Amino acid sequence: MTSSDLDGAARAVREGDDDTALVKLLAAWSTYRAPELADLIAEVSRRATQPVLPGKPRTKAQAAWIELERHARPSETPALLASLVELLATGPSHLAVIRLDALLARAPDPRIAEALITALGGPIGGWSDKVYLRFVKLVSLHGDTRLAVRLETAVAARAANYMDAGDLQRLAKLPLAWAAHETAPAPDGIATVRAALAGEQPTARPAKRPAPHTDGAVLLAAIYADPSADDARQVYADHLQTASDPRGELIALQLARAAGRGTPATLAREARLLKAHRTAWLGPIAADVVIATVVWERGFPIAATTKIAKANAAEASFTRVEWATFERLEFGSASLVTPAMRALVEVRGLKVPAARKLGKTADLPPGLRSIGLEIEYTEAPLLEPAVVTLLALPTLRALAIDMRWVGVTAKTVAELCAVAGARLEELTLTGITLGDGALFVTALAAPPGALQTLRWGPNPNVMAIARRTKDRWTTIELSSPAARALVGGLPADQFAIAG
Repeated sequence: MTSSDLDGAARAVREGDDDTALVKLLAAWSTYRAPELADLIAEVSRRATQPVLPGKPRTKAQAAWIELERHARPSETPALLASLVELLATGPSHLAVIRLDALLARAPDPRIAEALITALGGPIGGWSDKVYLRFVKLVSLHGDTRLAVRLETAVAARAANYMDAGDLQRLAKLPLAWAAHETAPAPDGIATVRAALAGEQPTARPAKRPAPHTDGAVLLAAIYADPSADDARQVYADHLQTASDPRGELIALQLARAAGRGTPATLAREARLLKAHRTAWLGPIAADVVIATVVWERGFPIAATTKIAKANAAEASFTRVEWATFERLEFGSASLVTPAMRALVEVRGLKVPAARKLGKTADLPPGLRSIGLEIEYTEAPLLEPAVVTLLALPTLRALAIDMRWVGVTAKTVAELCAVAGARLEELTLTGITLGDGALFVTALAAPPGALQTLRWGPNPNVMAIARRTKDRWTTIELSSPAARALVGGLPADQFAIAG
């Protein structure tokens, strides 16, 4: 009942527990739409210390916002809303849509409607038809009659050419919908909460986290913050096993195997646990990977092929903290490397737009050393901006470029090899535009620099050329089945045949 929610809110206020107070007040708001109650929610919110969310770079800001929203602490909602209002003012709109969709899943909260109406009257950098549609839904769900005048003012401030007749008609109906849900008079419980607020000393507000699963959440966060630390995983495994959670057994078994203590019996047990629980343990990213490709080590996924098709979905998923333990990813369609991927060492299937963003992204995965780039259907030179960006990454040591109808000439190959030789240890070039072997001669003639391995193919003619230039390279791998018949007496430790 509403009265019990408000009594609980009053107790929480006296104890300095803002989170619990807001949970109780919002529960009351779900059934009791009184302006006095909305004012109480706003007052308790103002008391809570807010986290500071980054504004730029966009990928880091989006990841921080999604991670904070995932915890859904009501005392931190004002920080989420302030960041959203800023994004709506500056854009891009597709990032705003992701955040608005997250808010649509929330229970009624008058602060959401108030923030969005404030944004409506401000700058329009992040507004689009999709944003307007979600705006109307959210303000209808979360609003109340206090906001009618603000809404009218915000609509008037918006230039007419940014709203069509349908938008204006829907917005005009909102105050009537709010009035239909409003309840009066205010219960005595509101006076009890106000009395608690008036009697509390400002210093008596210790930050108190919700009790359920707090220990496990903290331990899991420590693993995501430092995926290389086995100590944190062992502590988490002990915690889960105490609670009879089978995930704890998997972590313990795989940690033991990593330390050389695995047996056929424990391997079989790992397989059974994963078969039964792997989809659930992947959590919110389970729908974004091909389950059969996921590799698990030390209790967490480390490799997978993704199956996200759209850029918006990639922005929403790849910024999640659950990607922190992945060391290898093969992008099936949409691709994006984000700071959330802390342990990432190798990626394949990176597309040109995502590659170009890497040069603008702060806090890249510190161990990212191998990238496979796909370039398709363009007359751009081989050293197009995406390749230049990748070659400038300080940690990169291996680059594979798969070309489809890319403009490749002896000059562009020479330019690429000259730059790659100064930075990389491995270079792989594949594609149907690599010519009959003359371009391979150009690549071999380039000073190797730090380059130790050159992979080229498929082309059956390049092995004969490689015979005459074998002294220049430590390793040449040729992706050509026909090359097996041509290898002859070349030293096995110098030439490898792949494919």
